[in-house]
Amino acid sequence: MKHGAIFDMDGLMFDTERIFRESWLILAKAKYHREPSIPFTRAVAGTAGDTMRAVIERFYPGMDADAYIADCYARVEKILEKEVPVKKGLYEILSYLKDQGFKMAVASASSRALVERNLKMAGVDSCFDIVLSTMGEGIPSKPAPDVFIRAAEALGLDPKDCYCFEDGINGVLAGLRAGCRTVMVPDTMEPTKEVLEGGAVICRDLLEARDAIARGEI
Repeated sequence: MKHGAIFDMDGLMFDTERIFRESWLILAKAKYHREPSIPFTRAVAGTAGDTMRAVIERFYPGMDADAYIADCYARVEKILEKEVPVKKGLYEILSYLKDQGFKMAVASASSRALVERNLKMAGVDSCFDIVLSTMGEGIPSKPAPDVFIRAAEALGLDPKDCYCFEDGINGVLAGLRAGCRTVMVPDTMEPTKEVLEGGAVICRDLLEARDAIARGEI
């Protein structure tokens, strides 16, 4: 068994990736008069900063990327002011890992303020020792492994001694490249050949992930 656990947030702990996807699509058409693109929502998931801007430019050349990003996050935050939808198994896996003495971190592409607010609203903020964001904090965006490497270092652990829990392809690739034992809990995307060949463990939900850890299978 490992000694650390690093969690993504959107789509993994909270059912927020769906809200982001809907926001990207609605705003593209309603405000920016561009064709909504499902492939774009898949490519942009888990990114931030220059990586996110590059994805926007690739799919929507000439669009004001910063304005599109700001509008999307403003819409999402307004929705999340009312409720943060918790994914199945979150409370159970956090309770189990805490009881086992794990050190835990969040490594997200969302802003630190949004991460901390969501954790607090869900009542799980006390479970985490560290919160890292790739948005505006000088950390390269996923699929670069930097955020997971830094999270492990902040926990005082080697990445190889940490589980990494992710739902998106960019995040899973980042976890694998960091050297973490990477567990994918698919949300809006199914595992790719690269993910499967890279050795990621696939679980239907966080309850299944908890049980697999408890049985010593991962």
